[in-house]
Amino acid sequence: MTQNFSLHITFMTYVYKCFLEILGKPCSFLEIDPKLWHSNTDFKNLALIVNKVINLTDDAAKGEVKLMLDYNNNITTEEDQKQALYLMVSHYPHMFQSINLRN
Repeated sequence: MTQNFSLHITFMTYVYKCFLEILGKPCSFLEIDPKLWHSNTDFKNLALIVNKVINLTDDAAKGEVKLMLDYNNNITTEEDQKQALYLMVSHYPHMFQSINLRN
């Protein structure tokens, strides 16, 4: 292992540890060899939480895609009009970039 790689691993372990502490989650598994994490209870519990979050995010994304497709199909069935709509929607955020909504 090079010194830079070792320093990177140490830094990332510290970042993950801080993140887990902020969330109030145990992070004892970070102190052991990653090859042993699969048998660590803290790691198993955290892995279950992460999998649930990933599944929720995936479900939400699928729902948003379905909503957009349903909405789009109700607006028009013409492919050129759909492409024009996609183009307009994708450029919409850039049109108002200079407006400060915080004031």
